[in-house]
Amino acid sequence: MKASSRRAPRQRKATPLPPATTPKRAVFTIVSANYIAYGATLMQSLRAEQPDLARFIILADTPRRFTGLDLAAEIIPCAELGIPHIANMRFWY
Repeated sequence: MKASSRRAPRQRKATPLPPATTPKRAVFTIVSANYIAYGATLMQSLRAEQPDLARFIILADTPRRFTGLDLAAEIIPCAELGIPHIANMRFWY
């Protein structure tokens, strides 16, 4: 067979994912209550620069409210994560 008579392989076009299945990016930080202002500052900066990111602050110690502080993120107590031996991590924070 001559080289000129060969067919070139058909190339498939990449099909983009529909918006509903496009993964969303998230960012989190772990802080204890006495460092909540640092976590909030980080999340405020991320909100300003990357507003589409999902933002979470994992609170390492006892859950509490931080009234008057713009957290710019959803707060999740680490005890709610369901991670085995989480008490060990809480001890170090």
